[in-house]
Amino acid sequence: MRAFRNADRFPTFKIVRRPALFDDVSLQVNRGDLIKRLRSLGWEGPEYRSDHPFMLKEGSPPLKIPNPHSRDISVDLLTKILKQANISRSEWLRSG
Repeated sequence: MRAFRNADRFPTFKIVRRPALFDDVSLQVNRGDLIKRLRSLGWEGPEYRSDHPFMLKEGSPPLKIPNPHSRDISVDLLTKILKQANISRSEWLRSG
């Protein structure tokens, strides 16, 4: 087959999954719990002036949070939100 003739010239990549900061399914939260915990960590809001609600904290950029949905917030999305908010795993676990 002609399509695979040059296959040995191209490098192959192995996909390696890095361990996530919050790689525990039990850490899924709903939107109300997320807001409650962020408030306990010093964030105010949510404010509704754009396409997504956001929360505010002195000295930090606005933190976008998800719109209300019927499902819990996934661990991946929670990880992204907490990284943007500069909240460590231990801080998050203590806030609950």
